[in-house]
Amino acid sequence: MAGSAAHLVDCVLPSAPVRQYVLAFPYELSGLAAIGRYLGRLAEAAEGRIVNVSSGNHYKAKAIPWDHLSEATRSYTGLPEYAVSKQCNVLFTAELRRRHPRITSVSMNPGPIASDIFRRMPAPLFAMLKLVHPMASVDVGGARLKHAATVPVSGDDASLYIDRDAPRGVNPIGLREDLATELWDFSLRATAA
Repeated sequence: MAGSAAHLVDCVLPSAPVRQYVLAFPYELSGLAAIGRYLGRLAEAAEGRIVNVSSGNHYKAKAIPWDHLSEATRSYTGLPEYAVSKQCNVLFTAELRRRHPRITSVSMNPGPIASDIFRRMPAPLFAMLKLVHPMASVDVGGARLKHAATVPVSGDDASLYIDRDAPRGVNPIGLREDLATELWDFSLRATAA
C-alpha cells in the first residue's frame, strides 16, 4: 500500500492544484487521527478540503459494531469489517461537514483498483481474481482521487459521496447523525488514549 500511496503523491496528484497527503490509519482512528490537529487551519483556509477514501462496499454495512471496532477481524474474509470501515469514512465525512461547514468534505470510491492490498495473494490467484473482478490501475484510482479533490462540491445539495467520477447516494446509515456523532466521540476517546 505504501508503494501505491507514494506513486499517487509523487506521480499522479502533483498536477492537482491542492496540497495532498495520503495517510492510512486503523479505521476506528482514521478521521480524527489524520486531521484532528489540522482542523483549525483547514477551517481558516480559503479552500480547505478533505477527501475520505471509502468503497462501494460501504453499502454492505448494516450497523456499526461499536464493541468490536478495536478488536481483530472476526470474519474469515475480513469483508464485513472492511464494509464497516468504509462506512465509518462516510459517517466521518458527514459529521465533519456538520461540525466544520467551512471545510469542503467528500467521501469517494475509486472503484476496484489493482493496488498493493493484494500483495500477499499468489500471482496465479490474483490473475484469476482480475478476470472475474476487473480492476483499474493505480493511475486510474489516482485520477479519480484527484477528481474528488478538485470537483466543485458546495451548497446544501452537495453530494457526500463520489463513486468513481460521479455523485451517488450513500448507504442510509451514512446519513444518520446519531451514528456520525457517536463515531466522532468514539474517535475522540480513542485518540486521547
